[in-house]
Amino acid sequence: MLERWSGIWYNGRENGHEKKSAPPARETVSPAPEKPAGSGAGPGKGANGVECYRVLLVDDEEEIRAGISRKIDWDSLGFTLAGEADNGEEALELAEQLSPDVVLTDIKMPFMDGLELARIVRKELPDTRIIILSGHNEFEYARKAITLGVNDYLLKPVSSRDILEAVDRSKAQ
Repeated sequence: MLERWSGIWYNGRENGHEKKSAPPARETVSPAPEKPAGSGAGPGKGANGVECYRVLLVDDEEEIRAGISRKIDWDSLGFTLAGEADNGEEALELAEQLSPDVVLTDIKMPFMDGLELARIVRKELPDTRIIILSGHNEFEYARKAITLGVNDYLLKPVSSRDILEAVDRSKAQ
């Protein structure tokens, strides 16, 4: 079965050519600015020196993470990709270090799923916005996300436009 994410078909081929391996995920783009513990709110500096909201990207599929980080022009929206993690435990450690403004996370991951990550982030960093990416169209996941106060819930396959709109909406929340 073919899976589409933001113009890339995942069946071992990309645009008719054999797919090359994705670049390694970046752990951080820039050091985190000092913020009070638990704040989670307030922009940091982006690559262009302008104040930006900091995004933590979490997905256990490296191809999806790399696609999202490459396809989205974070700076144009006033965001910076502050860090990436491939599981919930690693994401929690990064969230504690980076105090991101937005956590964009997959729901099903090893060690700690996105819902547990959302629960802990909501408790420890209450001002951090949380956006869930899910390949599961099951009401129970959405219900749990709502009870945890998740700001947005996107179903995979998801386009870069959908992600951009959700991240941009998070500024107003």
